[in-house]
Amino acid sequence: MFRIIFKQAEFTVLSGTLLSGGTEEYLITLPRLRIDRLWCGSPYIELVETSDNQSSAGWLSAIEYKRKVYFSGRSHTLNAMLTPPTHVHTAPRVVEGISPTTSRDSYSGVAFRDVTLPKDEITVAPVEEHGEWENRKL
Repeated sequence: MFRIIFKQAEFTVLSGTLLSGGTEEYLITLPRLRIDRLWCGSPYIELVETSDNQSSAGWLSAIEYKRKVYFSGRSHTLNAMLTPPTHVHTAPRVVEGISPTTSRDSYSGVAFRDVTLPKDEITVAPVEEHGEWENRKL
């Protein structure tokens, strides 16, 4: 079997504005990418190994990506350990799930992420109403 494993030694910084008006930054290490089935002409890309992340508020996360397990039938699972900053007096949380659809807090069972729920439809204004720099008008 031919495969390519990309070791991404870099990281990225994600910045965002919170609802409270403050800003938050996240330092995210990139997991390895694995490309299988090159020889048969239908390449398949998946995340493997781990990604360590830190927020400017002090939260830490370690996310482990696992590929499809042939015997159990579960594919692309992820386990994440979320560690709060020292001033937040709660225990670390573990989130487990199937990437990229659902994940749950393993202690409480509450959904952490569920993309199978109904989604809001996005509507785009007619081209005549677009501004000068909007991509559908370019």
